[in-house]
Amino acid sequence: MTDSSDTTAALHQPPSPLEDPSSPLSRIARQPMMLGLFLPTQTGAFSQSTYPRDTRWDFEYNRELTLKAEAHGLDFAFGLQQWVKKGGFGGETNYRENFLDPFISTIALAPLTTRLVTISTVHVLYGSLHPLYLARFAATADHIAQGRFGLNIVTGYDAREPLMFGMQRIEHDERYARADEFASIMEDLWAGEEDLTFHGRWYDLESAYVSPRPVHGRPIMVSASASAAGFAYAADHSDIVFTSSRSGAPYADAMRSIPTITKEIDEAYDRTGRQHKTIIFPMVICKETREEAYAYRDAITARADTASIVNYDARHRAGDAQGWPEHVPSDRVLGGHVQIIGSPTDVADQLEGLHEAGIDGAQLGFYDYGPELDFFAEAVLPILEARGLRIPDPIVSNPREAVAAMTAVSSTEPVLVRAEHDGPITTVTLSNPERANALTYGAMQQFIEGLRAAHSNRSLLLIIRAEGDDFTVGRDQKEKVPGVTKAQSLGLILEANALLRGFPGISVSVIRGRALGFGSGISVQSDLSIAADTATLGFDEVRHGLAPLVVAEYLPPLIGPRATADLIYTGRDVSASEALAIGLVSRVVPEADLEAEARGLCDSLVAGEPGALRLMKSYSARLRAGGIADPQAAAVAELDTWLSAGRPAFPDVPENPAAR
Repeated sequence: MTDSSDTTAALHQPPSPLEDPSSPLSRIARQPMMLGLFLPTQTGAFSQSTYPRDTRWDFEYNRELTLKAEAHGLDFAFGLQQWVKKGGFGGETNYRENFLDPFISTIALAPLTTRLVTISTVHVLYGSLHPLYLARFAATADHIAQGRFGLNIVTGYDAREPLMFGMQRIEHDERYARADEFASIMEDLWAGEEDLTFHGRWYDLESAYVSPRPVHGRPIMVSASASAAGFAYAADHSDIVFTSSRSGAPYADAMRSIPTITKEIDEAYDRTGRQHKTIIFPMVICKETREEAYAYRDAITARADTASIVNYDARHRAGDAQGWPEHVPSDRVLGGHVQIIGSPTDVADQLEGLHEAGIDGAQLGFYDYGPELDFFAEAVLPILEARGLRIPDPIVSNPREAVAAMTAVSSTEPVLVRAEHDGPITTVTLSNPERANALTYGAMQQFIEGLRAAHSNRSLLLIIRAEGDDFTVGRDQKEKVPGVTKAQSLGLILEANALLRGFPGISVSVIRGRALGFGSGISVQSDLSIAADTATLGFDEVRHGLAPLVVAEYLPPLIGPRATADLIYTGRDVSASEALAIGLVSRVVPEADLEAEARGLCDSLVAGEPGALRLMKSYSARLRAGGIADPQAAAVAELDTWLSAGRPAFPDVPENPAAR
């Protein structure tokens, strides 16, 4: 039990999702330039113009945009929070009168997606919101989203919004001091070390506790900051800093201040030694040519909703935000913290300029969201990929026909792989026995999601098994998915391999019948593999006219170069006994005893010390990768640390290199 007075120093702080290489945040943070979508969940979105467009604020429209963003390979979707009176900011559009709550909206969107991170904005100081409430709400949301949920903590700069909650606006720097205490309490509750009794300057708790634990230590934490106090708060609590331009929205103007801002953010994080990413909100106007883009910009600004702009500007001037001192009312017609206008090459140039200025990501806004997001994905993303600013996602492709094809595959594919959770065990079952569990494009996606679920649930044991007479005959070599290239399809194997090898618990594959190609890959990359004595394994890609180059990379360290050469050059079948001899499986049992033996093995593992198993897994992986300079000294030090910490179930260990 923690009992503190006027200090947060004694509170526990769980690890950031950025410290967990298997977390969704770590995955998207590997992008040189993260890209997300600033959702238009409010009337008028971010542009105060009456020029015709189809952008809408309703949930159905935002659902379609979110699914489209994921299909295009974007990384996150972001929801804005604001409190407005009846009629919003008025004008012809009643700008922002209708406003979906971002917390509820992003939670509702999360289960509809499989990869996208959803981020909600919450005013933590308005009314009587208590950190215990938000800690449980966010932990629940984090589980719903399987670790893909983020909180953008804001303190409220507007003079009028607090009045709606029966309070006056709190002084600027004091707001961040209160937010620090609020966030510190939530973090202690997420860590769950013990019941929390805390008596701070602003919040009191008595024997408080929150369960379940967030999936990757805590939810993703974001803060919208532009001041020294805001950056100091972020450096203590946030994984992502959402900042702005101090020097106006037009790109050339914005670039006068952005390098200085990112330097200030970096210096704040240098003082705490924590990792972070910095993002900004560009409004993108992109057409085939620069001339068309500026003509479109002019058409939008010519229809400015002047009355709403005047009202919005009055709100802004009454606030005490330090993020937009040189922004002017005319910037509001298009909107955005920085405005990027031009041809696809121009837009790519300007995004690259932001990256060079220290920006790690952009949450994109558009005037007419649907078609302009499609055009951005079709025309700009390939340029960013060619420049190394984006790493192509092996599961998605940018052209429109590929997005449509993948959407169709995911929506029409039957359940070919099941993932089931039972306490510390996740079981992934290949369930297409009529086709010998051949792995189609859709089945591979489902298999990957099953592996991700095992990571997200922090399972101790991952069991991979199959229905029917065969484990799997490998990838469906005859399948052709319209709009999906061979490289993208093969990329699924890379992701599955990384998830399997990087699983921090113990993986067990249960092999009967044929386990060919990728099936043998699953077997040999699992920590333990138990096979029936009638099983047949082998890497048969060469017999299908393919060169198994991926196998040639990972197999030699596992079974040796000569055995690898024999298998991949000939593509021959291997009996269970030979597979055991060369290391493709770890145990062979009579076929009639396979299920009973597998259950016994798994029961014995679960009955063991979970922290010891995870510690051994991490140490062994790093040892094989050559990542330990002095293995004996490291073994003694890590064991001592673990024992001194009370044998935690989740040891504090370095990153597993296989998860990269």
